[in-house]
Amino acid sequence: MRQISYTFTRPEELWPILDYLQFQDYFRNSSEIFVHIALGIQKFEYAERIIEILRAVEHPIKIFGFTTTMEICSGHQQSSSIVASFIFLEKSSVEIKVFDCEYISEKEAAKEASEWIDQFPDAVLAELVQNELNLTNAMDFRNNLKPANKDLKIVGCCASTTMDEHGKIFVFSDRTVVKGIMLAVFRGEDLHCTTAYTLGWTPAGRKHTVTKKLGKNWIYEIDGRPIKELYYKYFGIEDDEKFCSNVMEFPVIVNQNGVDVARCPIRDNKDGGLFFAADVKEGDRISFSVGNTSEILRQSNENAKKIILFEPQAMIMSICVNRQSYLDAEQQFEINFYKKAGIDISGCSAFGELYGTGELIYYFNSALVVMALREGPIKNYDKSRELVESDEMKWPDKTIPLFDRIARFMRVSTQEYMELQEKEHERELEQMVEIEKAANEAKSSFLSNMSHEIRTPINAVLGMNEMILRESKDKQILEYARNINNAGITLLGLINDILDFSKIEAGKMEIISAEYSVSSMLNDLIVMVNTKARDKGLNLTARVDEETPDILCGDEMRIRQVILNILNNAVKYTEKGNVTLTMDYKDLSEDEIELEFHVLDTGIGIKKEDIDKLFSPFQRIEENRNRTIEGTGLGMSITKKLLEMMGSQLEVSSEYGKGSDFGFRLRQQVIRRDPVGNFEEKARHNSAAQRAFRESFTAPDARVLVVDDTSMNITVFVNLLKRTEIQIDTAESGPEAIALSAMKRYDIIFMDQRMPKMSGTEAMKRIRSESRCRNNHGTPIIVLTANAVTGMKEQFLREGFDDYISKPVDPQMLEAMIQKYLPKELVKKIEVSYEEEEEVLIIPELPPEIQRIEDINVRSGLTYCGGEETYIRVLKEFAAGAQTNIENLERFIEEGDYRNYTIKVHALKSAARLAGAMKISSLAEQLEASGDSGDYENIQRQNPWLMKQYAAVAYRLRELFEEFANSDKRELIDMESLREAYEGISECMEAFDFDSADSILKSLKKYAIPDEEKERFSKLELLMASVERDGIIELLKQ
Repeated sequence: MRQISYTFTRPEELWPILDYLQFQDYFRNSSEIFVHIALGIQKFEYAERIIEILRAVEHPIKIFGFTTTMEICSGHQQSSSIVASFIFLEKSSVEIKVFDCEYISEKEAAKEASEWIDQFPDAVLAELVQNELNLTNAMDFRNNLKPANKDLKIVGCCASTTMDEHGKIFVFSDRTVVKGIMLAVFRGEDLHCTTAYTLGWTPAGRKHTVTKKLGKNWIYEIDGRPIKELYYKYFGIEDDEKFCSNVMEFPVIVNQNGVDVARCPIRDNKDGGLFFAADVKEGDRISFSVGNTSEILRQSNENAKKIILFEPQAMIMSICVNRQSYLDAEQQFEINFYKKAGIDISGCSAFGELYGTGELIYYFNSALVVMALREGPIKNYDKSRELVESDEMKWPDKTIPLFDRIARFMRVSTQEYMELQEKEHERELEQMVEIEKAANEAKSSFLSNMSHEIRTPINAVLGMNEMILRESKDKQILEYARNINNAGITLLGLINDILDFSKIEAGKMEIISAEYSVSSMLNDLIVMVNTKARDKGLNLTARVDEETPDILCGDEMRIRQVILNILNNAVKYTEKGNVTLTMDYKDLSEDEIELEFHVLDTGIGIKKEDIDKLFSPFQRIEENRNRTIEGTGLGMSITKKLLEMMGSQLEVSSEYGKGSDFGFRLRQQVIRRDPVGNFEEKARHNSAAQRAFRESFTAPDARVLVVDDTSMNITVFVNLLKRTEIQIDTAESGPEAIALSAMKRYDIIFMDQRMPKMSGTEAMKRIRSESRCRNNHGTPIIVLTANAVTGMKEQFLREGFDDYISKPVDPQMLEAMIQKYLPKELVKKIEVSYEEEEEVLIIPELPPEIQRIEDINVRSGLTYCGGEETYIRVLKEFAAGAQTNIENLERFIEEGDYRNYTIKVHALKSAARLAGAMKISSLAEQLEASGDSGDYENIQRQNPWLMKQYAAVAYRLRELFEEFANSDKRELIDMESLREAYEGISECMEAFDFDSADSILKSLKKYAIPDEEKERFSKLELLMASVERDGIIELLKQ
């Protein structure tokens, strides 16, 4: 590569230059010839004649030309000239493209340019020239130029002219373009480039705000005051014919993406406005700046050294007009640093410099930017290093000019002052945050306490009112009672909103993920809202993607709350028409989906300016119009905050007077991919199936081995298969399973994966390979795991297992799995009938004390255990083993044995789920994940909370079971005394004396109840707990 630069004043002077060049070997042997033209004589006819002359040459020449203020040829600055710098490439190429923004927008040009650059994967540098002053929005091009190669270097400038000739600005290549943007892309496998920029101005004084901008880059006011006033205040510059010349030396500084960029005013108008050579926006924070000649030259000297070490073969520089004006005679001194590279440097002075990459382009004023090119490797590094370290390149040791010393003092003093101001501001903010936090906590505490105090009497009022509704025959009184009931329920809803809001404000609201059924959730939501909608004559419908996976992991309660809030709002603000709930989904990965919910209504709609008010606490939109609609104004605020806690956000679109659409997206983990289908029918089927499940086969000659280190899991498994008559052996470890497999042949082996001492995978492989287990080499081995996520099955199959079943074990899935792998001759089918039942979920008659334990979900436990008898046994084991498990878990943490901790907490996750202790199970699952990922700090932080919950539930269960065990030791009450007690309870209930009735019931608990009355007594306890007055009276009449 070679660079040769020429200067002339008329296009015809190009002929002898070209005549000379065409006889040179480097001309004839070039792979590409690129000519960079700085046109300091701004005449269209000159540009057109230059194009014509260069086209006449037989060897194609790529033309890249534009108008300039000053020109640089062979490292010397001049004006009113034409500089043509030829770059002869040996192996590389140059591509040029011009965009005429008379016919295309800057944004469209940027998109087209990005796609064009992407055609050249070997591109290393792009030179960009824009006609900034003639374009509508040059910034649109820079902001939207996004080639795929984010590291591509982009350097250039803005075409310019003398200050009073700004209309005569253009670019040219194969033609001249006034509203033009031009790109040259240098590319090649052996082409290298480097770039550099220098500013040297630093911010001084405090920051100001641009408060008034008109048109393109015309600034009129800063901090609400005329801009020229500030120049007079800080610099004493009068508003006269020399104003712009005087202010150019003090550009303003704007920080963009962490980089200080200068902005120069280049002309003014009679209305007091200043025109800046680059974009400044209203609201920008700016500082005035001071240049330091010594610092400017020192920075350029350092950059020049880097360029020299690069060993460039061609170099083009662009220097801002303002920089040239400021440095004056020192400008040539700055250029001379780069001349020491020994090549024919060319360039120009222009109205702005462009510098950046494919990721981001900066527009500078007052800067110097350089681009340097080289083909092939560095050849003379030692010589270049010698030059850089020589006296010739050393920064001269001389007395610093007075102005430079004053500038440095101002810069350092300003920096110290700004740092001091910033620290003071931070202290004030911290104090304000603390005050705000304390106020919020006090408010939330007050709201929470008051809300709880209010709920107690309201519940009593509603309970008494329910008696009136049941007992009274007077139509007027019944009407009063219904009104009381509706008002009371509304009031309770408002108080619940306040409680939720106070929890969120205090940071006490938590998102707790657990397994749930989408179909059941949707069915419950429609059932809850349908009555309100029907009462208003509205049509409530649901449109659901039936392929949506049904069993997910998330905080079902909070998702219900969000959707219910939105549905209730839609019904509340819709007088006629429809309310529609829609749900779609898309796969994000094998084990994660994104649900998308929308609630659409044909209600009153919301004005655009009112949408933000929706989410303001205690604020309701259009109070006058909606004064008859009840509510605190908290519902949507709570909804928004809950969604944010779940990593989502509420999106609202509305047309005033026509209706609204509230939507959100939510990521959820997939547990099982059974599709939702017809969710209403599925919800009914699931409920009925859970209650009416019966084994559909027997296999008395089959033998199965179940391996699990948690005895509770084994208990459930064995009891689920009790009626199948299968012979079941059990083992609590891998070695025990191997020993049993060596002694007996099994038709199926069920193997837990995560066990201490030996994993399920290792045990399976040893059973398959060891000669002593040869009878079971072909036995199907099915893995049992609580890590029920999509993708795990494939992993277990790759490891050698035959199949996979998740824990807690679903009875129907277990039955299907056994029938799939048992030899057909061992299976005896039996008839199964599922009786139609009412569409209500009835919890079996467990002791009411168990059903009242706050952290036990009896419904979930019964579902997983398959029946009351097994569930009671599981609860007893859960309580009995708690103390030992807690001691082991705490010991593992003390010893740093996180492997065994993770195995043990994995077992707790499964055991707690079987017991219906869903919070404990969820927290154990989180800590298991922490153990797997090595987040031991989280285990140390969260384990005490897990142990506290575990111990509390286990203690309550043990206490209850001890009471049940001791009940037979109590004195047996005779039937006569029991009947008298029943009569006393009945009389108290008829007189609404609930306290006396409860006292009699408590006195009965001191005695053992006769066997024939135990069932009725259990029902009585349940009815008393829920204050079912009529039910109690009816029960005791029997």
